[in-house]
Amino acid sequence: MRNPLIKRIPKELASDWHKYLVIILFMVGMIGVISGMYVGRESMVYSINKGKTELNLEDGCFELSHRASPELLENISSGEMADVRQYFIDEGMKEADKEVADAIEKELNEQVTKAIEDGVRAQCVAMGVTDEDMIQSYVDAAMEENFEEALKEARNSDEFKEAVDEAYAEAHDAVIEAVDEEWNDIAEEYKLNDDNFKPTTVKIYEHFYRNESEDNNNDGVEDATVRIFKSDSEIDLASFVEGRAPENKNEIAIDRNHADTVGIKLGDKITVGGREYEVVGLLSYVNYLTMHESNTDLMFDAFGFDVAMLTPEAFNELTSRLHYNYSFLYDVKPEDKVAQADYSERFLKALITQTLVDDNEIKDYLPTYLSQARNFAPSDIEGDSVGTAIFCYILIAVIAFIFAITISSTIDKEASVIGTLRASGYSKGELIVHYMSMPVIVTLAGAAIGNALGYTGSRQYGDYAPHR
Repeated sequence: MRNPLIKRIPKELASDWHKYLVIILFMVGMIGVISGMYVGRESMVYSINKGKTELNLEDGCFELSHRASPELLENISSGEMADVRQYFIDEGMKEADKEVADAIEKELNEQVTKAIEDGVRAQCVAMGVTDEDMIQSYVDAAMEENFEEALKEARNSDEFKEAVDEAYAEAHDAVIEAVDEEWNDIAEEYKLNDDNFKPTTVKIYEHFYRNESEDNNNDGVEDATVRIFKSDSEIDLASFVEGRAPENKNEIAIDRNHADTVGIKLGDKITVGGREYEVVGLLSYVNYLTMHESNTDLMFDAFGFDVAMLTPEAFNELTSRLHYNYSFLYDVKPEDKVAQADYSERFLKALITQTLVDDNEIKDYLPTYLSQARNFAPSDIEGDSVGTAIFCYILIAVIAFIFAITISSTIDKEASVIGTLRASGYSKGELIVHYMSMPVIVTLAGAAIGNALGYTGSRQYGDYAPHR
């Protein structure tokens, strides 16, 4: 037979509808917000992680003082540390050889000159010539006639060659001794004496850029700094929110966040580096999810900083300083953040030593896992997720408290009814199920409506997720 208690549920709902309506509205609002935040978060995280592969996100980048030679790039790619100690020795020996050669040449000239002069003066004394002017004229004539021959003869003598060899050997020994005195301090500072060092091989890409002034309203006043990359780049690609990539030297694509912030739309004209361009695309670079011009900036600046794309021809016509920036990808990907730090440290050792022996200079080095422009947004999303989870736990506790008060009030109000039902043969379990039915029904209804609103209302977050 059908349980008669089921008939009481609609009556209870009708009699206390205002109370249950308030509870449902509260749950719908709270669950809608929480589910919407979770949907938006998961959508954005999915799109960000997907973009790492599809848009060829770098594992890091470094900037050099001048363009690297193919040999240097090959050596850096190998991940091997260069022999810096030998480099210092070689450089020291070059300088020592020059100093020794200059000293030998000076000493030889002085000795040959003195020998010729002494010989002439001895002959003059033997002939009884005492006039100093006449003696000097004889010396000058002898120097002009015999100096080169005497110099050549001195250079070919065994004594001279032996002295030269000893001088170079002493200079080289002094260089090695001086380098060894300082090498331990240098090696310890940069941790170059690592017996367990393992090369971290990478693939390196040219990813040069220029920083130009941007006048987004063409009033002749600089409004922002724009970092410009070429449209034919093979790494750190961009996704287009609107429009397309530039196809001629009069077109430009700029960051969507910056465009929204300062009010730029497709088809607008902006001035970059003194030249006017038409905006044909609004993009989001995979390594610039937020507008951090420098990695030391605490906050991003979508007003004063922009990233943009030009064709190679338009890029080469700009006159600002070219930044020799190189991006790299590890041949074997690190598994976690600890491995990322280890990979970065090993690669940096190779980079420092290889550029040093090539007489190049590192202007900047930034592994992607430390990049503010890349990681600020995901970290912010993770922080929001923690806050949402805490909010969800608080909501559960509040709902439990509300239902505890509601059920307690209902039981007190229906104490006589409960006694009659117990006398009629209903068990405690049946009564507990009955009085828990309304809270469960209200909870399920509020959760269903709230989640439906949260999922449908958060679709916009999913649509823009790759570009936030």
